[in-house]
Amino acid sequence: MNTLEKGDDFEERALEIIKDSIQKGSLGLRSDCIKIYNRKQKSYYSHLRKSNIHFDLSIEVWPPNSERFTLLYLIECKNYAKRVPVDDLEEFHSKIRQVLNQGAFIKGVFISNAPLQKGAREIAKSTNMMVIQGETVDNYKILLHKTNRKLLNQPLPTISNNNDEPNLDDDIREIVAHIDFLISNSFTDTSQEYRTDYNLDRLSKAQIEVIANRELDQLDPRILVQGFAVTRVRIRKYLHDFHGVTFKRLKPSSELLGICDIERNTIALHPSIIDTERETFIVAHEFGHLLLHQKLRISQDLYDHFTDSEFSFSTEKYALKNAKNWIEWQANYFATCLLLPKQQFTALLYKAQKWAERKNGRIYLDDQYDNIQGYEKVVSRLAYLTQTSKTTVRFRLHELKLVENHSKLKSISQIIKEFGTEIFV
Repeated sequence: MNTLEKGDDFEERALEIIKDSIQKGSLGLRSDCIKIYNRKQKSYYSHLRKSNIHFDLSIEVWPPNSERFTLLYLIECKNYAKRVPVDDLEEFHSKIRQVLNQGAFIKGVFISNAPLQKGAREIAKSTNMMVIQGETVDNYKILLHKTNRKLLNQPLPTISNNNDEPNLDDDIREIVAHIDFLISNSFTDTSQEYRTDYNLDRLSKAQIEVIANRELDQLDPRILVQGFAVTRVRIRKYLHDFHGVTFKRLKPSSELLGICDIERNTIALHPSIIDTERETFIVAHEFGHLLLHQKLRISQDLYDHFTDSEFSFSTEKYALKNAKNWIEWQANYFATCLLLPKQQFTALLYKAQKWAERKNGRIYLDDQYDNIQGYEKVVSRLAYLTQTSKTTVRFRLHELKLVENHSKLKSISQIIKEFGTEIFV
């Protein structure tokens, strides 16, 4: 299933949850007082546009024998790859206000599979809009955006020109309270997963590689075709010009080498790595966070309490046991794919082997001095050709299984793990 199909499925399921919940839950009430429409079945006239406005789902509440509805629920559902921008909430609220003049009170509900930007949250809050946030692209269960369960039994606020609550007959007020309850509680059955999933897509290596290659094509198509290097100057310029990223410096006392602030679209770097080989990988790593983790719901305090991923020498893989493990692994693998694309890296390996007068193909490594020296010469040449560090090259060679290791001593992974920061520079 491609991303577009997943997005359509998310929207359809979210709307069906509300529709089914109300239809099933209203059997004991006056069903003739409730009318539910999708965007193809009903639209509402705007005097500003002089035309009708469509909403994904609308629920009309009609008093008995009335010629018009008294209260209207307008519901929009959107699929996002990034955090919900302010403009979308403002547009939804504007559309609602354009149909307020029909004499009915309105309740607005906005459903998204991604968190809201700070400004969008303020718009929703100040306009009395209910926001429901969904799960990941691959998980269509829906979660209530406001997790305080005390709020679930409270009525949904109305959106009106004067902020007055509607003056409804007791029978209609009972129906409205019931619909409010059904909408709020339709999305609470997965509240336990809210604390364990954090809206994190478990992307595979293949999926991350596709995303990295897409960015490389936009940066410069010649990178993948002709093997051009992704230098720190080019990647910083691309991030600034194409993604609008602002770069900042961390304080020298900071223990971190880089930070990505998704909300402010900034990347901050430690002064000690700027204009060094390490900067390229750190920038690419933070770029990975920017692209892959737009929808994360996890506080910094909770993130810091997770343990780091541990390397298993039996499987030669990092154990991904918690959200932090997944988040950092994804950013690292994205950076590797971005700086050392598979096809380009394999082609450059042959060049490096020819330059080092070594046999083409997988690198044979054992405990003989000549083979160890040959391996180091190839690594050094690859680092020069790709303008990355030797450590990054070693990891990529290992990950792509381009090294045939017959050493009876420590494995490459063990050596990198134990001595990487000391001898692999």
